[in-house]
Amino acid sequence: KAIELLQSCNADFMIVDLLLPGKDGFAVLRAANKLEKCPTSLVTTGFMTNFISYTAANLGVQYFMAKPCGADLVCERVQEILQMEEDYFYQLVLHQFLFYKVLINQNIHNVFLLELK
Repeated sequence: KAIELLQSCNADFMIVDLLLPGKDGFAVLRAANKLEKCPTSLVTTGFMTNFISYTAANLGVQYFMAKPCGADLVCERVQEILQMEEDYFYQLVLHQFLFYKVLINQNIHNVFLLELK
């Protein structure tokens, strides 16, 4: 059901427990990676091993939470992640703006030099 829901909406963020009835959380993560836009993922698990963290990281997961964890703590973590994502996006846009500003300034300078000749 989680995979069907994921495929039917355009999610920006998802919380995935690795222990799910039927298919495991890795199946959901694999389905998310097949989407045009893979949502940011927070994985919760009560059993973390090197294999689990390696497999999840290879599926694009950057954020983990150990269970048990209450709903308040999960909400707090989601807010932190979204703020980090927003800050990263802001920094990326700012970097691109500054890069284009440099290019524009260089072109204006080149045009100015050409007009002087």
